[in-house]
Amino acid sequence: MGSSGVRCSSSSTLKIPSAAVLDTAKTPALARSISGSRKAAGSMPPPNMPVPRWWWVCEAQPGSRASASAPREDAQQPTALPGADESVKFTPHIQSLFRKMDRESMSFALDLWSLGDVRSHAVQILERLDNGTMPCDGAWPKNKVDLFRRWIDSGMID
Repeated sequence: MGSSGVRCSSSSTLKIPSAAVLDTAKTPALARSISGSRKAAGSMPPPNMPVPRWWWVCEAQPGSRASASAPREDAQQPTALPGADESVKFTPHIQSLFRKMDRESMSFALDLWSLGDVRSHAVQILERLDNGTMPCDGAWPKNKVDLFRRWIDSGMID
């Protein structure tokens, strides 16, 4: 069985069997050097390791999607629900349904705080709201979906 030399940060060369699976219990020095190399400041990946090439779909930017592990920045502001005889308007009623996180998550496709963008995509947004796939972290309650539908049915006024 052949072996190849691996240079560690301590400038020593370890002989590693090329066709064998490493048993870190039998080679604790190697296990320490491998795990330590991931944590060392300024460490680099192996020379021939492929590097992922990022392609941001639809010109989305890093950070445009909310992190699942990030703390919630903004609590949902209460939406002023119009009365039964009152007209539904975009700015006071519909725009406030979309949180900052929702807007950032969808910024690659449309601006959820823009009357023009929401008007152009209203039917698709309603389909997603109806089937519970929008927003991405949980479905809206029925009264909010009904308010959005009422805004569409009343002519999508501002």
